Amino acid sequence: MVSVLLVLDARSSGGGVVGLWLLPLLFFFGLGTAWDASTMIAASGRQVSRRGSVLGTLTVMLGAYLPLFWPIFGATYPPDCPVGKLGWVVIAAIVVVSAVLGAEMIRYGKGRGGTIERSSATVFVSLYVGL
Repeated sequence: MVSVLLVLDARSSGGGVVGLWLLPLLFFFGLGTAWDASTMIAASGRQVSRRGSVLGTLTVMLGAYLPLFWPIFGATYPPDCPVGKLGWVVIAAIVVVSAVLGAEMIRYGKGRGGTIERSSATVFVSLYVGL
């Protein structure tokens, strides 16, 4: 399967997007690693939001890939964009941290404690694997 995706990516770019055929591999390995890292943290007795870790990892990965999606919309990435191509990763990371902290604020006081531990572990997995 991996060989087929590599050959497809080398021979044709889907919709003019470089690496589009490799996106399923990125999702498979990235999201699988986030799930596995969250499971290992939970197995050590620490609290972590597995769903938040996987969604955060997905957000960071898509943020890194976002500038490459421009040809799908029939445009080229603007060279004078104030965000730049790497800025989307930073924006995605800020969104992930904000979403995790917001989710923990909503969850605060419900169930057992560990808010700081859970949010730290979730942000760690999301950014470590996503970046």
